[in-house]
Amino acid sequence: AEFVALSRQTPIVRYLELPLGDPDLAVKPPIRVLGLIANPAGVPTLDIEREQRKLTQALQPLGDKVELVWLPGQTVQDLQAALQGGPWHVFHFVGHAAADGGSGEGVLLLADEQGNPDPLTATQLGRLLADQRTLRLVVLNACQGAKGNEQSLFSSLAASLVRRGLPAVLAMQYDISDQAAVEFTGSFYGALAANLPIDAASSEGRKAIASLDTAEWGTPLLIMRAPDGVIWDVREPRALPRAAIGGAVAAALVIIGLLAFIALQVRPAPVQPMTGAFNIAVADFGEIDPDSGRVKSTRAATQASQLLFNGLQQQLQDSQQIVPLLSDKIRIRHDSTTPLIKGSTAAEREKNVAELARTLNAQIVIYGNVVAGENGDDLQIQFYVSPQESEKEFNALLGSQALGGKVRLPTSFSGAGALTNISADKPLALRSRIIFWLTVALTQDLLGEPDQALATLQQAEQDLTDWEESDGKELLYFLQGREYLFLEQYDDARTAFARAAAINPAYARAEVALGSVNAVVSNKQEADAERVADGSALRQAIDAQQQGISAAEAGNDAFTAALAKAALAQSMDVLCISQLNLGQIEQAANACQDALNIANEAVAYFSDTQENRIYAQALLGQGLAHFGLNYVSDASGDREQALADLTAAESAFQACIDQGPLAEFDKVLQNSVIGKGCQEGLSQVQDRREQLQEN
Repeated sequence: AEFVALSRQTPIVRYLELPLGDPDLAVKPPIRVLGLIANPAGVPTLDIEREQRKLTQALQPLGDKVELVWLPGQTVQDLQAALQGGPWHVFHFVGHAAADGGSGEGVLLLADEQGNPDPLTATQLGRLLADQRTLRLVVLNACQGAKGNEQSLFSSLAASLVRRGLPAVLAMQYDISDQAAVEFTGSFYGALAANLPIDAASSEGRKAIASLDTAEWGTPLLIMRAPDGVIWDVREPRALPRAAIGGAVAAALVIIGLLAFIALQVRPAPVQPMTGAFNIAVADFGEIDPDSGRVKSTRAATQASQLLFNGLQQQLQDSQQIVPLLSDKIRIRHDSTTPLIKGSTAAEREKNVAELARTLNAQIVIYGNVVAGENGDDLQIQFYVSPQESEKEFNALLGSQALGGKVRLPTSFSGAGALTNISADKPLALRSRIIFWLTVALTQDLLGEPDQALATLQQAEQDLTDWEESDGKELLYFLQGREYLFLEQYDDARTAFARAAAINPAYARAEVALGSVNAVVSNKQEADAERVADGSALRQAIDAQQQGISAAEAGNDAFTAALAKAALAQSMDVLCISQLNLGQIEQAANACQDALNIANEAVAYFSDTQENRIYAQALLGQGLAHFGLNYVSDASGDREQALADLTAAESAFQACIDQGPLAEFDKVLQNSVIGKGCQEGLSQVQDRREQLQEN
């Protein structure tokens, strides 16, 4: 009988004939064990260090095949939090059991926040473990000194857990000596790491105890629902030859060249030179009703808009001395065709200002609103940059932006009266000069003259000596950075974008742009090992893009947040593929999964917009994430999942390509995003599928 019980050919177990479902058996070593020692008040005190040392000593000979992590706390909340830090394969509990006062069911005694016993039933533990798809085994170890009825309760708990879905539970049904426990644990976990079925592993553990000439080999009790004893398949990750991932690298290097332009949409040359006037419309300013939020017209607010218009006109008249040959290309309008921008919300007002821009064919519309403050009334001036119909190209300045801080209006200001106190004229005059200089630079930019645009912005920095940082000066450095990037002066671009972000941490577009230029630098200067290192340009790109998302979401700027996510997804894609090249499979898996999650959010947002190019770029990031994950799945031995990843990548790349006919005029979309990105990605998917099917 002893021979039968100790042989792995005839293991003694309690088998519950219950459906096991369709488990994911693949486990990438090490086997991860989450250990918990519960020592609440009111029960025999445990020697925690001794119990931990005993299990650690037993697992030490297994080296990196098994990883033991001790839970620092002993509450249910501690356990729940620790489970989220998985994957875990085994939960190993050391402590006391008790009988529930009502049902008589066995419970584990954890501790509450005050250290008092907190019973945890098998049902409750089963719920905690239900979402842990990788967790296949629970070990219940009665501590030395446990009473006989406690040990029987461990046995009943084990059966209850198996009935509630656990594939296997091992319980110590009697008190066991330290030496026997160490011998059993080492042999048992060692056999599991060697991929033996769990019933055979328990027999190996019993044999180790029997070698001590003791009858304690009968103490371990295994209850399982897996008919063949297989609860996992431990697989060493296959080392992918560098040539096998060459396709992924080739695709990634193509894509990262585009990555810098996802936020700024740099064009190599103007799609069509601007031949008409650069139109600026100054709409009537209004006052926001504090109760309804609606904008109403007042005499003084209208006068403020007239003051701003007058300043712009004066600047235009003097411009021949400042920027020759441009005065005939700029037109400024403020008349009956530029009415008040109405709307009870910022979104409504932006919709209305966009409609006015289309009606007037205006590149910029300036508008503003008076807002009642605690210490008086303030005027917030905004400008709206319209898409250029000739290019249909996204520009980081599109939409509404505040131009500096609020202008404090004089105490004599009254909605029914006139703006009689000239004290408001100075800040309004400053803003008119700022807008003029920015207009000149944008005109030069649209004419395809980034060097001239940069020179204008640098001249503005020198001439506008009264332009304080609090008056929206981050915009100046943002535009400087943009032109530096067009001119491929990357260090200067980084400095300018960083300065813009430092002036106004809430200016999300500056962070996104900083991430973009860092991505360009990474592409041009960094190899794989440099990219994955802390402080690399790629890591800086990721950090800046994450900051951009946070700033945009805090400012309720959903568009910029989604744009930053599309850029961040591609940065994470490149990180994943660099890690694959270096054989860092686990890190690559995390990076690609993060990239996929982020790309999915960007795809969901842009799928409901008319931004075909940005939607295509979000799909590009999504496809690359799936493409990287296929190598991760293959390295883990899951060929079926690797093929599924390729199918998902193919779908994303094809959806990207399908955007082409919807925006045939967009040469950047056609040539760069689709031609060099998604079509190349689709080709790589097809080659990779053939490679997997051949092997």
